[in-house]
Amino acid sequence: METAKNEISAFKKWKHKRYILLVLGVVMMTVISIPYAWSVFNAPIAKEFLNVGQAELQFTFTVFMISYGVFGIVGGYLVGFFKTVKINLWIAAGLIFLSFLSASFATELWHFYVGFGVLGGAGVVFAYNAIIVNLTKWFHDRVGMATGFLMMGYGLGSFVIGNVFTAIVSSGIDWRTVFLAFGIVIALITAAGAFFMFFPPQGYETPVSVRAEKYSLETLECTPGQMIKRPSFWFLFGMGTCSMMAGMGVISNARNLILDVNPALESSMVALAVGILSIGSACGRVFTGFLNDYYGTKTNIRVSAFCVFLSTLLAALSITTQSYVFLVIAFICTGFSTGMSAPDGAVVTRKLFGEKHYQVNFEVVMSCGVLNAFASTFVGGLYDLSGAYILPMFVLAGFGFIGFICSCLIRKP
Repeated sequence: METAKNEISAFKKWKHKRYILLVLGVVMMTVISIPYAWSVFNAPIAKEFLNVGQAELQFTFTVFMISYGVFGIVGGYLVGFFKTVKINLWIAAGLIFLSFLSASFATELWHFYVGFGVLGGAGVVFAYNAIIVNLTKWFHDRVGMATGFLMMGYGLGSFVIGNVFTAIVSSGIDWRTVFLAFGIVIALITAAGAFFMFFPPQGYETPVSVRAEKYSLETLECTPGQMIKRPSFWFLFGMGTCSMMAGMGVISNARNLILDVNPALESSMVALAVGILSIGSACGRVFTGFLNDYYGTKTNIRVSAFCVFLSTLLAALSITTQSYVFLVIAFICTGFSTGMSAPDGAVVTRKLFGEKHYQVNFEVVMSCGVLNAFASTFVGGLYDLSGAYILPMFVLAGFGFIGFICSCLIRKP
């Protein structure tokens, strides 16, 4: 009886204060969302490295996502070892600064692979997963909402960063100087935010959403080794790989898709169109959070995966018709649906495989990023082969359909 009273008391004390931490988390997620801005970053870089093909340049994004997937698991073990996310965030701040610093002095393409790719991917995933792991512990009663808002910040960040970058570079400032300034600002915000990231106090326990439980999935406490032996893990992994392959293939090539439809567009209009995609992604991330809280995990993953399939098919049709307006609509839908699928790994991993080993299990599930990291290079290669974006877009729609089938097969832990 005394324990129950202490849990209620701890929750009441932090019930409203925890939203301050959530707002801080959204801000931090916004400033670290540099991978989605790569299609804008590479515009002035491509002008300087004229002898480099699109597939080679886009491979920077691929290296970034491979690093993201590999170092995510390392970050999960560090959280478990140190029992805090502060160390991860401080390491992240240092790596992000070094990534922009090294890229700003790049003279050859492989400098971007190592600098922006390896160091940037490691730095962002250390921060990304530390923030998600920390904040969702405060919102077990509204985990979908909390995850959705955090992912919203991550999706919206490319709109903010991309447009700021374009505006500064268009004013005549060299992109290398802008890279260095970005590295300093992002690193400082990440390092400062670490001081405010801490786990809930002992005895803190949130209420359970009864409505969502009616449409949800069963839960088991699984170690990473036990988890990977279960069919549900592989269906979840397959859903994440295929759905994000489809979405990231569009997002990372957004600028090139726009110019393929209308090569005469000014850089500001291109950045705005890419930003519209990001806004759609941000809205989708919030929507899927509330969908999960009100109608449960099972409903949420099926709706989000199906929307990814429909949106990538719409993107393919927009390229076929060569309509800029239709492409913008496709970007909104693609951003929204990809945003819907983004929180799935965080929410479903906890729901299926429990809380005890969550920080590592989450990283293992998110390692699907190593595979869908090749989306950008894959699309670039198909473009170089076919000379158009029609074939790559229909192939991505096929990945989206496979992701939807996998989502329907996730039934129990």
